[in-house]
Amino acid sequence: MASWASACRSALSGQEWLCRRRPYLTRLITDPRGLYTVFSKMGPRRRVAEEDSATDVVSATFTLWREQIRSLKDLVPAKAQQGKTLFHCSTVVVAFAFAFAWVCHVRARGHGSDRITHFIFIADCWGRLRPSVPAEYCGNRVRPCFAGVKSEDLIRCDGFVVASAAIGRVIEELEADVLNDAEEWRGRAQAAMAEQALTVAGSPRFRVYDTDMGWRRPNKVEVTSIRTSGAILVGESREDEGGVEIGLVPPKE
Repeated sequence: MASWASACRSALSGQEWLCRRRPYLTRLITDPRGLYTVFSKMGPRRRVAEEDSATDVVSATFTLWREQIRSLKDLVPAKAQQGKTLFHCSTVVVAFAFAFAWVCHVRARGHGSDRITHFIFIADCWGRLRPSVPAEYCGNRVRPCFAGVKSEDLIRCDGFVVASAAIGRVIEELEADVLNDAEEWRGRAQAAMAEQALTVAGSPRFRVYDTDMGWRRPNKVEVTSIRTSGAILVGESREDEGGVEIGLVPPKE
């Protein structure tokens, strides 16, 4: 998107622009276990059927302000230490509002039971790949991450700390080997989605409000696929630098 916007703003023709800022399109990621073959045999994802389209839904966007995020980030280590559960609370965990959105989702649906509730998000592997790939590489360099805890643990008063710890542990595990369980990704995703897992679209790091096609920055950015996928959109705030927008399209009920 950034390259496309830059080309639109440029006085150069598209061909001239690409010659000056050519992205890396060759497959560069080392694949010693033959994962490309494994993934190619999985077949295409199921297409969303017409009858699956949500019609009686409500679209809403909420802002988690920078000061609120800071308060949440300060809360987690203190609560975790009281419970003798220490973990690294990275900016990714809280600033992306994953844990906060997950807890709100479970509480709103009233899933207070001992069944496992699942949360699936995408992690950027660019800084974790060995050998590294250049920043201009345009291939897919993300992977799914899976977190799961009991629903009843999330609706407790310290549910946010529980969710943050679960997500934080998953992120820390990536440091060892980002492809260590790649053969299991599809199976784990299917199993989690069968139990109404919450998934995330977007990322504050995409900086969508910086995307200027020559008409100045956009007033509002939405991801229309969440209308049928049931995912939530997490992106940077258009009003508060350092804040986060959370978009969702739940059933009206």
